[in-house]
Amino acid sequence: MCAWGGDEFAVLAVEATGDGPQLLLGRLRERIDEFNQSNREPYQLAVSIGMARHEGDERVRLEDLLSQADSAMHEQKRTKRKAVLG
Repeated sequence: MCAWGGDEFAVLAVEATGDGPQLLLGRLRERIDEFNQSNREPYQLAVSIGMARHEGDERVRLEDLLSQADSAMHEQKRTKRKAVLG
């Protein structure tokens, strides 16, 4: 895991195949929910997650995967914003 921007992080899960990425996302969301339920502060944590997958023998540039994941994350943010604003 590395910090990618001010409030963005990137995770490269090299060995995550099949349902592995979805399991990782599920565990992250569970931990955030647990924190929010036990948090005594007047705020809750929220995340927008973008994921890019590559399986196969062909080479792919890391920059391309990061760009795909970034686009997916921003789309999730737009969707959340629309839901809140109605």
